[in-house]
Amino acid sequence: MRMRKFGFKILYNKKKLFILIVLLVVFSCTNVALFVLNPVQLYVEEIYFYDLNGNRMTGKYIKGSADQAVILAPDKGQDMSYYLSVARVLNEQGYHVMFYDLPGQGRSQGAYTRSFYEDNSSAMQIYSAMLALSQLSKLPPANIHYVGHGFGARAVLQARALDYIQPASITLINTEISFKSTIFDGLPIIVDDTQLPWIQNLNTSVVNTNVGLVSTTKADAENAVRLKEILGGQNTVELFDGLAIVEAYAPLDKDVMHAIVSHIGSVSSLGGEMNTTKMTIYNVVLIWMGIGVFVLLWFIRKTLEKRREEEEKWYLVTLSWNFYFYKLLFWIPAVVIGAFGILTMYLVPIAFPVQAGMISLLFGCYGIVMLGVYTYSDFANDAGAGMFQDTDRSSWLTGVIIFIIAYILLKIFGYYGLYYMFPFGQRWIWLLIFAGFNSIPFLILDRELIVLDADRISKVKIVAVYILPFVIAAPFLALLGLQALAMGVFMGMVGLVAVILFGRILEELDVQIIVAATLQGVLFTMYLLSFGIMLN
Repeated sequence: MRMRKFGFKILYNKKKLFILIVLLVVFSCTNVALFVLNPVQLYVEEIYFYDLNGNRMTGKYIKGSADQAVILAPDKGQDMSYYLSVARVLNEQGYHVMFYDLPGQGRSQGAYTRSFYEDNSSAMQIYSAMLALSQLSKLPPANIHYVGHGFGARAVLQARALDYIQPASITLINTEISFKSTIFDGLPIIVDDTQLPWIQNLNTSVVNTNVGLVSTTKADAENAVRLKEILGGQNTVELFDGLAIVEAYAPLDKDVMHAIVSHIGSVSSLGGEMNTTKMTIYNVVLIWMGIGVFVLLWFIRKTLEKRREEEEKWYLVTLSWNFYFYKLLFWIPAVVIGAFGILTMYLVPIAFPVQAGMISLLFGCYGIVMLGVYTYSDFANDAGAGMFQDTDRSSWLTGVIIFIIAYILLKIFGYYGLYYMFPFGQRWIWLLIFAGFNSIPFLILDRELIVLDADRISKVKIVAVYILPFVIAAPFLALLGLQALAMGVFMGMVGLVAVILFGRILEELDVQIIVAATLQGVLFTMYLLSFGIMLN
């Protein structure tokens, strides 16, 4: 009877329990498959070094067999896990490889600041990475090649322009430099590249260097052509363009990897055949692993849902379209309030996580707006503040146990999938703040799905109202050229759907409504904090 009190009713059905065990075994076997398919992690060494600003940088080092080494400089907003595939390909060619997290992202300390564009901080990070790799590989700096992506490409080019490095070669992917002044240059968070001395002097400061320019979009291709015009006079410059892919994920593309291996190999004579079969299988299995998480959540939810539907379907109703229309309109004041919150967060003199902060504040403000509407109006069928009371749901231990299980499964996925999950670092303060914001809309959603007596289709529409802004924002940001932010919003949407399913499981297990909303808010916030950058 104790298990029934805690809500584990699924365990009383042997058939469903068997299916659940099978799904968990498949999930575990998939993790093992990911480990086997990417054995390079057996040889990856976690390293630490300090940049000249005193930030402790966290990176990975893979020992090679040749007398050549490669540093992978990441783009902002992307932790080092995105570069493991290209690191593996380079290591198979014989190179020693090192890649790392920028300050304020992944596991590195510090914060990403606007000054990185204006001063030589990012170039000094490349210099510090060079010293670390030279010591690890026991190779001279002249034997080190540099591959930069986005902001990392900008940093590598600046380090070369300022003569911090004397590279064997540099390969720049979608270099984050603008040769055109825009109307946005006057904003306090935008830097006019055309006014920076080191960019103005590129034609004379970068000499006798083998340069590879990789572009994946039309704008990046135009930028690469301009760079070739500037650098071509005193350097050997090779262009690789026409590689159509999502810009933010360029290092995961096989064509981009081939361009990197080809260019570095032309200088080092180590370039060989690039075997991507295992990598392709690995990525497919990784995708199926993500799908498997949703299947597992959906199965548990459906198993418990049938019990309730048979008991309560007689009073379920279809909600009017006006209800959804007004709920969508309430996003407008939420966005306005959230925008002020984001501005305030930007002005606070401490580092904050950009993507997690934007999503959490906007999502949380929507919950606050809806909380006020339901509490002080008859919007919810005259339920008022009474909709936030539920004496039938009193268990809290069940929710804690399920939360711990979900956390462990996601950590396993993060480790064997070679993607960081929940690397808090200095972000723990923001975890508490954003979890509070994110818990409110989950509480509202929980109450809407129960108190409004909605039928199945109406419940789907209610959930869609929460997801629709993400669906609209992601392509809109992509069109504006904010690829990293667009992918952050998309990943946030994926996490939101998973956490909503997790919340439906907590509901069916009779977890107390405040506890359930809090656990969802914490889980969603931990997920959001696993990507993006700390900005100061």
